[in-house]
Amino acid sequence: MPTTALEPTIDELHRYWLGNKQKAGVSQILEGTGFIQPNSFWTDEGREKGIRLHAACFEINMETFDFDDTDLDVYLEAVSYAEWKVLKGFKILFDLEGKPLAERRFYSSIHDFCGTLDAFGTFGDNAYVVVDFKRGKAMACAKYQTALYVQLICENSERLLGKKIYPFQVKRFALDGIGRERPHMEPFEDKTDLNIALAAVTCFNRQVRDGIRKL
Repeated sequence: MPTTALEPTIDELHRYWLGNKQKAGVSQILEGTGFIQPNSFWTDEGREKGIRLHAACFEINMETFDFDDTDLDVYLEAVSYAEWKVLKGFKILFDLEGKPLAERRFYSSIHDFCGTLDAFGTFGDNAYVVVDFKRGKAMACAKYQTALYVQLICENSERLLGKKIYPFQVKRFALDGIGRERPHMEPFEDKTDLNIALAAVTCFNRQVRDGIRKL
């Protein structure tokens, strides 16, 4: 996918870059401000499984996933997500260039942070929704994580969709337990989540600028 000024790149160490400048990412910010315990659940195996899950969900959204050419673990997760998608009528949206708003990296020029959006779409009722995929149970920090994704999509909405979208128009969910017969939708409805999350971004970036921490 071509990179624009507002769509950063990411390297093998999961560091975000905007041109030649490194930028803070959502998970890095939440960990650095104490909302995620350092290395509390990340392992190499877990990261690899997460990558495979996200790839499968993306291909299902694009209707290109081959159920006959995958191993059992990915197959079960793919079936679980595909059935949920049909049951809920979830459809991803596409930007003005026809690119899917799924597994997309964005940059906030207002608050100076980056993040990767799992999926932005609708449930068929014209209400916008951000969905974040989880293999296990969603942690408490997911409410702030999804709030920052809402900020990213809203801030870039005119460029992406040709119209302004505001945070109050976007619903947020973590879809956890993908791989079970029925994944669980965890809604986040507290409107203060975004304020708290943006305060975390401000604190983290200030610590970087003051030399208290490094990216």
